[in-house]
Amino acid sequence: MASEVLVDALPYYDQGYEDPGVREAAQSLVDEETRRYRPTKNYLEHLPSANYTAFETDVMKQEFERLQARAPMEVLSMKRYELPQPPAGKVTDFSSWQESVNNSHAQLEHQALRIMNLNLLSTYGPEVWKQHNDTLQYMLRSAQKQLSALKKEIQDINWNRKSEQTTTGGNLKELEERWVVLVGKNYEIESACISLEKELQALENSTKQIVTVMTGKVIVLTSESHFNELLKEADDKIVVVDFFAAWCGPCRKMVPKYKQLANKYKDVVFIKLDIEVFENIAERQGITSLPTFVLYKHQKKIDEICGASGDNLEDLIRKHCHIDHGLYTEDQSNKGSIIERFWKMAMRVFCGNTDDYVTDHPVDSASHGSTRLD
Repeated sequence: MASEVLVDALPYYDQGYEDPGVREAAQSLVDEETRRYRPTKNYLEHLPSANYTAFETDVMKQEFERLQARAPMEVLSMKRYELPQPPAGKVTDFSSWQESVNNSHAQLEHQALRIMNLNLLSTYGPEVWKQHNDTLQYMLRSAQKQLSALKKEIQDINWNRKSEQTTTGGNLKELEERWVVLVGKNYEIESACISLEKELQALENSTKQIVTVMTGKVIVLTSESHFNELLKEADDKIVVVDFFAAWCGPCRKMVPKYKQLANKYKDVVFIKLDIEVFENIAERQGITSLPTFVLYKHQKKIDEICGASGDNLEDLIRKHCHIDHGLYTEDQSNKGSIIERFWKMAMRVFCGNTDDYVTDHPVDSASHGSTRLD
């Protein structure tokens, strides 16, 4: 468990340990851990039972019994230092006197031995004590030397720890500053990317708008929302929508003429709409026969014509162009060609291809007449 604990404190480098509330916070963490890991009641169950009588002797037992009984301690016996005479009833007893004499001799010998020891101590004691003191001083110097070595080792360890922690703290601070710088740079890069994405989206939208309203080309509808966008982006331009079907012969006949009209009338938007793909749009516009050409302006239907007659369609376009802009002349195609060349150059710069946004309908044959849908 201890190997899983990550100690990341640097006490020689970290600051703020004496700040108000730090000690209380640490103590609260300790208290919380002790509440979660309380020891069991019998936490010594893995140890053998304690033997409290292992060192008791008979004398100790007697003394414990005396203490338990609160009895006073026996007075030290001075009998061995006394010189008792024979009792009054044994004054004439030889053995009693002999015992008293022997006791006296023992007392005298004991005193003589003590005097001899004192004489020896006074004669040789000072030198022995000096040698003993020298031994004690040597032991003291040895212990002090060991103590100094241990203190120096402790100091070296503390200095090494302080040096290591100071170096590590500096490295951590440098890494933290680098991290802050990198985070700031990443934020700037992310902000720049978001800004570029917005610019690209704006360019894409503007490019899409330019592409969708580009004249001189036939635009093939790609989605139902695309149809509404085309009508909205055309604004005050005339929009001609060809409602066709792939199986319709008259529709195929009108393909070349429709392209010719798109190249001729540069300010008119020409769209092709497959009714089988966009059946809902055809139904809302009331298409009942094919091909049907519907003219729009300001997102509103202004006229329509049915049948595969290119001349009638051109007359209808001329009619509304006369009403809106005056007489169209083919000289205006020069203006359209200039715009088209500018557009192609812009598409080469931004997209690398000018044909990615406009798709011609792939039909190559046509027949005469009109086809009823019912």
